Amino acid sequence: MTSVTKVASRINHKDGSRNMRKRVYLLIAFVVLFAGAGQTRAGIIVYTSQSAFEAAVSGLTKQDFSAAQVLDGSDALMTGPLTNATDNGVFSAGDIVPGLSISSAGSSSSGNMLYIPGVGTVGNDVRAVYTNGSNATLSLTFSPQVIAVGLTLLSFTNNTGPRTFGVLLLGSLSTTPQNFSTGPLPTSGSGTFLGFVGTGGEQVQGISFQPSIGANVGVTSVEFQDQVSAVPAPAGLVLALTGVGPLGLAGWLRRRRRVAGAKSSCPCPTHLDPAA
Repeated sequence: MTSVTKVASRINHKDGSRNMRKRVYLLIAFVVLFAGAGQTRAGIIVYTSQSAFEAAVSGLTKQDFSAAQVLDGSDALMTGPLTNATDNGVFSAGDIVPGLSISSAGSSSSGNMLYIPGVGTVGNDVRAVYTNGSNATLSLTFSPQVIAVGLTLLSFTNNTGPRTFGVLLLGSLSTTPQNFSTGPLPTSGSGTFLGFVGTGGEQVQGISFQPSIGANVGVTSVEFQDQVSAVPAPAGLVLALTGVGPLGLAGWLRRRRRVAGAKSSCPCPTHLDPAA
């Protein structure tokens, strides 16, 4: 091989190495950027990591339910919706941020109520808002509509294990529904995170969680952003999955307390039976 050929070969080898390194760096950057993004669909990025969601969206409005006037180990029922104006002895006016509304809809009057447990009542480490009643669906609506929303979620299944719930997103999205699920939600602790970000100005007006048979869904915190998103994106999306809900938490709890009677000074059980 001539000296000129050898030099050319070395140059081509170096250029190839540089290009390979560039590809590797770009791949690493992409992975870091979307770490925690469960999947990307038309118009919506789905996040399962709260830190990744919060890194992708600025100016979030955050809401938890620590202001609920419910003793640890106790509980309360309330008629929805739960809003900024709610003032009913469980929540005071102003406890909920403006623009957020939470309600439950079921096949009975108890299913139309929200169940508010104190810490430890149903295995929860923080105060939360659950569905109550047969076939109850938990719904959150936003006014104005939002381009990003994240939720921390729990389930109650009476010791039958984590349960998966269906999700329906409504708003300025595609009219074609797409199936989506939360994945198995924990039955204790502070919950697991699920976030949605509109990538091209798509907006969410409402989110509904439709539970499996004999299971209740609860939310421990909500965070949302109603400004235009900077995330690039394709077209819109509706996420949907139907399901059936649980029987009432509160009714079971009342019966459990009557049976327990003087056996314990604590008014709350270790677990509840939504199918009772």
